[in-house]
Amino acid sequence: MTEFSPVFFPTPFLALCNNVSDQAYRDAFVEAAAQFPPGTLWEGSDQLHLGLHLEVAAPEARAALLPADQHETLIEKERRALDYIDQGFFLPADETILRSYISFLTSPASVTVKGRSSDLPAGTAVYVRETQAAMIWYVMPSLKIDIQSGKPVLVESPTPETPVKRPAFLMKKAASPQKALKTAFTLIKTFKFLIPKPYGDFTGAGIALVEMLMGGGESKSINEAVDEIKDFMQQKDAEKQMRHISAFTDWFQLKSASLGNTPIEDSVDYILDDLLKYINDTLDSTATDSLFSNVNALAEDALVRQKDGLDRLCLAVAVYLLALKIRTQLESIVATHPVQGREVEQRSAAHRLPEHYRTFMISIQGDKTSGILGWAERIESQLLLFRNERMAKIGPVSRGQQYNPLKGLAGGHDDGWGFNDKAHPNPLMVSWKFFFADRKNNCFSVTERKDEAKKARDAYVVKISNEVEAAHAEYKKFVSDLKSNIINWPEKLPHIPTR
Repeated sequence: MTEFSPVFFPTPFLALCNNVSDQAYRDAFVEAAAQFPPGTLWEGSDQLHLGLHLEVAAPEARAALLPADQHETLIEKERRALDYIDQGFFLPADETILRSYISFLTSPASVTVKGRSSDLPAGTAVYVRETQAAMIWYVMPSLKIDIQSGKPVLVESPTPETPVKRPAFLMKKAASPQKALKTAFTLIKTFKFLIPKPYGDFTGAGIALVEMLMGGGESKSINEAVDEIKDFMQQKDAEKQMRHISAFTDWFQLKSASLGNTPIEDSVDYILDDLLKYINDTLDSTATDSLFSNVNALAEDALVRQKDGLDRLCLAVAVYLLALKIRTQLESIVATHPVQGREVEQRSAAHRLPEHYRTFMISIQGDKTSGILGWAERIESQLLLFRNERMAKIGPVSRGQQYNPLKGLAGGHDDGWGFNDKAHPNPLMVSWKFFFADRKNNCFSVTERKDEAKKARDAYVVKISNEVEAAHAEYKKFVSDLKSNIINWPEKLPHIPTR
């Protein structure tokens, strides 16, 4: 299980309490918390600290301490964060949250927790929760609100001598297949911004390169992909392949953050000398560190069958297709914005553009004439294989015997009809999923129940089939998103420099 420093856990300090002494409230709080189910954001903190006064900005004071635009951004982020945090922290059963908010220290403070002293700088993030009984400051020493920009930033912290296990609550969030697929969907949806539709849209003067690539400058999908890939890498599943996929997302995250407001018409040199060179290398190379090599490696049977293997593959496919589409977009910019002295390179990029778009399209849809399967069909085929394998584990109706412990002192066996399911073996070495013992009406009359067994199997097949469909629904949506975001290649190529 992943381990990391206790500084990543919020440290709770009692700010004030009503009706009882601080010590009495603290003792009752910790005793109740000990009975609380494990796997929450409380885990890792075994006490509620007393006797420390912190200068924490009240909600009404934050606006005066932050730039106006950044204050609004912080408020919006706070609303989303509180939906998660309010439910994650332990709350005594007899208390109700009256107000909660995320704030920061307005002046430095020194604290001692479990014998370890820490200096908290101004700006250290604090989650404040007020109930009818008390107000608690949950100090987050690893997170700081930059008072100049209003943005949260991570604070470097030393590794403790005794690391603690990451809470199961957080592990579930990080390892959720639904989260990885949602991230892949976001990447797919971002595609519609990457190639002009029709050809030439968004290439007008004054449009920034980052707006062209990310649809208004939004890079949320890339940021989510970076986080999800790193989560997979922490789980040590297919770490080598995911590390190479991560290299591209890290690179593009950095580029998208630094492109700024430079207009497209002034970006041709940068595209030719930097962006296209890197993307061509990672797409066209068959070396072990290329996107092409690693996305195909993740589709190998041994890896796709690992825990979360299909989720990991879908995320990698989305990153790979994103790179293919970005390349065609960059080449379209180069082809439509002549720059003196670079005509030869621009002409070369324009000539490669149709073939690179075809590569992108075939990578998704395949090519029947050449027998190439696209990623949409490859993932569909994998789903069909998994489905067929699951359904094949349900055996046919057959006649046999089942042990009956009620027959005599040593038990005995009943004759009858039934079927098994190898996916769910029964206890006590019983092979039948459902078994229908013969009915004996009298000493000489036996009624076999084959028809009942067949009906039971038919109903069970429908049940399992529906369960498989439900489990595969998100993957099928991913495939559908892939197919629906392909656009037709324009009949007329753009004007390009010819001399």
